[in-house]
Amino acid sequence: MQTIKQKALKIISQLSDDSSWGDVLAELRIAQRNEANSRIEHTEDFLPMLNEFSTKLKGILQAEMPSAQDIVVEPAPDGERVKGVIISEEFAGIDDADRQDQVWDILESKLSETEQRRVLSLIAYTPEEYRAFKEE
Repeated sequence: MQTIKQKALKIISQLSDDSSWGDVLAELRIAQRNEANSRIEHTEDFLPMLNEFSTKLKGILQAEMPSAQDIVVEPAPDGERVKGVIISEEFAGIDDADRQDQVWDILESKLSETEQRRVLSLIAYTPEEYRAFKEE
């Protein structure tokens, strides 16, 4: 993957010697727009797979944490992984690291390593914490 500097240098090297900074900026904007469009197309290609995986992951978590008030799993912004929240009274009095250990113990026992890499984040909240988070 090229850095922004590498992309800019490539564009500059392809312009004629009499090009202005405006020409450089215009070409950079075009390249940025093309890259964004490519990401959107890439996301659309993966969306059915991500939705299916989200459903599977939510089912696993519901089966393993039946007292959870809500479990939300959805595609992450990168278009390749999923993210979500688990809202449960079970997390009361448990620090964040132990909550994550509890969630990931479930995932590691139920998902393949490849599937585990598709999980960007799952944040564990008590109902009160989630309400406070939503009010921010």
